[in-house]
Amino acid sequence: MLPDHTEIYPTHFAGSACRNGMSGKPMPTLAFEKRFNPLLGIAAADQFVAALTRELPPMPANIAATVRANQGRP
Repeated sequence: MLPDHTEIYPTHFAGSACRNGMSGKPMPTLAFEKRFNPLLGIAAADQFVAALTRELPPMPANIAATVRANQGRP
């Protein structure tokens, strides 16, 4: 188990098209997330997935190119 002072380096920040409701804190700690992230209080896996996937924005138009670039493919 990691200590509460462990910093988390997210891949996205608030305002990202990938998820709404994200914290604006660039590198939160586990303690911060435990206190302020309501998703961490959901125990049932199916409810957690439902909460994460509810009201997702549409995928960006260039997502296929972005995925290829992230995978190192042309």
